[in-house]
Amino acid sequence: MPQEWQGRVQFLSVTIDPEQDTPEVLRKYAARFEALSAAWSFLTASEETIKALTSQFSFYFRKEGSAYIHSDMLALVDKNGNLTHQFWGGYSPEKVVDALKINLAQEITN
Repeated sequence: MPQEWQGRVQFLSVTIDPEQDTPEVLRKYAARFEALSAAWSFLTASEETIKALTSQFSFYFRKEGSAYIHSDMLALVDKNGNLTHQFWGGYSPEKVVDALKINLAQEITN
């Protein structure tokens, strides 16, 4: 992450399988992908809370047997909690970086 973004950008990954993805499992997952940092949190909650959160982003999932069926979505939220960009499946890192730059520039001008 660029130095000028540190302290201004926070990544959150939210599990959709809280029964399996305990805090310890999520810590190990983050470590395996070298994602342990103050800028990236791996979160879990009750199934009810997760469904309420994901529905706010129009992200829906369902369990089929032991697997979860879901789309691939990344959301950008500004410091005021407003959804500013959503990327659905197959998005490029460059588009995400461009959107982050827009968010950060607007933060400075507002």
